[in-house]
Amino acid sequence: MGETRNDGLQPLLSRLTESKHAIECARMQFNEATDPNAIDEIIYRWIAEEKRFQTLIRTAREQHITIEGLRWYWHQTDPYAPSNL
Repeated sequence: MGETRNDGLQPLLSRLTESKHAIECARMQFNEATDPNAIDEIIYRWIAEEKRFQTLIRTAREQHITIEGLRWYWHQTDPYAPSNL
């Protein structure tokens, strides 16, 4: 069978969801961390995950993928919030 345009949608959506969750986890860990070494490690993971998320968003846009009805719990200062894109 031929590959349809939506064949890659579910894996991409899963990776976006995982990445967004990892960003939120890093944000929460950062808010709770007190050890300077832990803070450095959290920041490193947070930045790396934001880069991954940005790449996934770019991939979706390049493939003209839009997902109606998808809801994220965006923090108002999140640079990836729909109102900030």
